[in-house]
Amino acid sequence: RVDVTEPHFEETWSHHDTCRTRTAMAMAQVRTTCVARRNGWTQTNRNARRNRTLVQASGPYAATVGDTKAKFYAAYPKPIPSVYNNVLLELLVQQHLYRYHKNYEYSPVFSTGFCSVFDQVMEGYETEEVKAIFDAYINSLEESPEQYRNDATRMEAAAESAGSADGLFENAETSEALNQAKARMEQGKFLYTKFFTIGLFRLLEKAGNVDPASLDKVISHVGISKERVTSDLGLYKGILNKMAMAKELMQELVEREKKQQAEREAEKATKAT
Repeated sequence: RVDVTEPHFEETWSHHDTCRTRTAMAMAQVRTTCVARRNGWTQTNRNARRNRTLVQASGPYAATVGDTKAKFYAAYPKPIPSVYNNVLLELLVQQHLYRYHKNYEYSPVFSTGFCSVFDQVMEGYETEEVKAIFDAYINSLEESPEQYRNDATRMEAAAESAGSADGLFENAETSEALNQAKARMEQGKFLYTKFFTIGLFRLLEKAGNVDPASLDKVISHVGISKERVTSDLGLYKGILNKMAMAKELMQELVEREKKQQAEREAEKATKAT
């Protein structure tokens, strides 16, 4: 932008009042136009952002991650130790993205995988609080905690009854779940999730076959990438190992604190006598 008030302009135009006036008027007009365009551009951008927000906040996929977290904390306002809370929040954010994806469809295999993960993460936590946390978690996603638990229990029992990887394709309940996933894959509507993969692995555990050949048979039936499954199962096991180490460390800290507290109380009692 050219500033018409700079000294060298004033010196050049000192004897040309008319030219200076016209030039100044022209430059002022340019500035006015630029400001108007800039304001218009800003307003347009604001309108665009507002419109995008309205689109995101409408329809069946309206919930945000913040909404889901707020529902969880409202349903379970008690403090949760960080070693559990951090992992729970990571799972909740991940599951929120699954839940509100356009291709998401509830599956008993998915619920089996999630329940397996949740139970292992919360292992060692106060038993009476685990159900309340589970209910708050699933309710925050606008789904049914009872359906999750009932389907997971039903699928695990069916897999145990099947007795083998081949038996999973013969058992009425497990074969139906696997065939539904296969059909959605063929339609291009299958949403791959880590919980579904873990659910498949859990069914194989209950069926008594966790060897690579059995895993290959099940995932190839559905049409899932072997590399992706192997990677996610490895990541899942790594998370559980870290959780176990963190819980062990937390337990050591709790025991140390109890010991120190007992020593302080004993010292106070000695001084009092």
